Parts: sequence; C-alpha cells; structure tokens
Amino acid sequence: MTTALNDSVETRQSQPLKEIPALRVRDGMGGIRTFRGDQLGFLRSGIDQFGDIYRFRLLNMRVVMLNHPDYIRHVLVDKSEQYDKNAAVFRIARPVLREGLIATADMELWRRQRRMMAPYFTPRMVSKFARNMTGETVSMLERWESRPDADAPLDVTDEFGQLALRIVSRSLFNAEVGDAAQAFERAFQLANTVLGKFFSFPFPPLSFPTPSHVKLRRAIDRMDGFVSRFIQDRLDNEVAPGQEPDLLSLFLHAVDEGDGKGMDLEQLHHEVLNICVGAYETTTNTLAWAFYLLARHPEVEGKLHAELDEVLGDRTVTPEWLNRSRHALAARSR
Repeated sequence: MTTALNDSVETRQSQPLKEIPALRVRDGMGGIRTFRGDQLGFLRSGIDQFGDIYRFRLLNMRVVMLNHPDYIRHVLVDKSEQYDKNAAVFRIARPVLREGLIATADMELWRRQRRMMAPYFTPRMVSKFARNMTGETVSMLERWESRPDADAPLDVTDEFGQLALRIVSRSLFNAEVGDAAQAFERAFQLANTVLGKFFSFPFPPLSFPTPSHVKLRRAIDRMDGFVSRFIQDRLDNEVAPGQEPDLLSLFLHAVDEGDGKGMDLEQLHHEVLNICVGAYETTTNTLAWAFYLLARHPEVEGKLHAELDEVLGDRTVTPEWLNRSRHALAARSR
C-alpha cells in the first residue's frame, strides 16, 4: 500500500496542474459562499469525490488540496526546493507576519533563519521550558476547579488558546513580564480573531479600512510595541547568572553557520510574532480536537485516566517522566 501511494505521488506530481481533478463550485461568488458556509464540508466533498489530491478555485485564487502524508512530504521535504511561499494565503498574512519564517517569500532568507532557529527547538532544548508548560497548565486546571459553576461546560478551544499563548509568552520573554505579557496576549487574540474571520472570507483586502481591519491594525501596532519593549529590555538586562535563558535571549545570540552573522533586530521582531502565531494556532487546534475525540470515545478516555493514575499518580509531569512513561504506556497498549 505504501509503495503504491508513493508511486501515485510521483505520477500525479509529474502531471500538469490541469490533470489534477477539479472540484467545481458555482455559487455566484467564485466558491467563497460555499467555502465560508461550511469549510470542513467543502473540503470533505472534494476528498469524497476525488481522493487525496484535487484542486479548486476561490475567486481567482487557485488551490490544490493535499490530504495524504506522502503528498505533504513531497512538497515540504522531498521536493521542497521546487516550492516557495509566494502564494495568496501567505501574501494575505504578510501584513501581520512580515518576513518571518511562516510567510516570507524569500526562500534564501527562510533557509538562513531556519538554520539559526532550528537548534533551539530540539527535544532537549524544548524540555528546558517544561516548567513553563506544567506551571501554566496547573494554573489553568486550578482555575477550572475553583469556578463557582464547576460543572458548567467550558469552551476548551478558547481555554487551550489562552494556555498555549501563556506558555509561549513565558518561554519567549521569561516568566516575570506580568501585566505586559497579558496585554500582549489580549492584542494577539484580537488580531487572531479578526484574521480568522478574514481568512474565511478574504474580502475586502486588509488594506481597506473596514472597522475590523482598523481594529486589526491597532492590535498589530500594540503587539509591535510590546515586542519592541521586550527586545529592548533583554538588550538592557541580560538573563541573571544561573537562570535559564528565554528564547528571546537565545535568538539574540544566534549565529548563522553560513555567514557567521546573527539576525538583525527587525528580523528578530518578525520571528517573535511568527512563533506566537505558530505556537498558538497549531497547539490550540491539536488539543481541542484531541479532547473532542476523547469525549466521543469514553472507553479510551477511561483507559487513559487509569494509565495516568497508575504511572504518574499525583506527581507533576516532567520530561524525564514522559520519556519513561511513553514506553510503559506503549507496553500496556500491546
């Protein structure tokens, strides 16, 4: 099966774009009305008709949908040099993300930035920020348990979004930024909400001063101000001896192995915002869907709780425990 899929990837990827099957939508608005009304249903209908690769148009924007890991690996890993980010979705996001890793169309810059930043996202390095993760998670759970209406439903997507942003704020700027970090989070969440609605219906352009776009611009200005102050504070005050450096300090001292130079402050500013966006959206959606699936399968949820109670007990999760328990949990599942 895997070989057949790999052959299929190579065959289809070598074909002209016009030979990829097309999902036709005629709603009088270039597909936007249908797409905005039910995005998951829209994408699912294409998969049901054509399988794991098909194309469609939204207004004048051409989109190719890939829904198999072999196809995605082909684009992002095996043939990555044949693809760039000079696409509509990245151009739309560029007013916020600028020339950071997520949206830059300059692939040489992208490769340089990735070389400098990748060493700080290895398992060993990420484990150094585990205290931020467990501390913020414990605070969230304690807040849940202390609610007057503790049995009332929670919007876990919103809760996990706040959790992800607090963890990344602490990891980037250190734990002591307090009110400034909270103000940054509020500006970020406003910008994310406006952008989310815009992506579901990308019209009029962000440059057009609608009320929501004006709010977005103000939120971005506030975020820029906070990030500039955080960077200046780190330039003026190095991390104390014996204290673990935050990501901002590490990036300030990062050097590209190719030219021996670091990133300038403007590029650092862009990367900070990109890390916030990347950490927020992906983590929030992953956790929300994981909890949704657990809720749909109570027998699996019960088994998970039993295993955690047995292996972890009342202890707080640590990277060391995670490494040990992964093998223990895998052994129990066989």
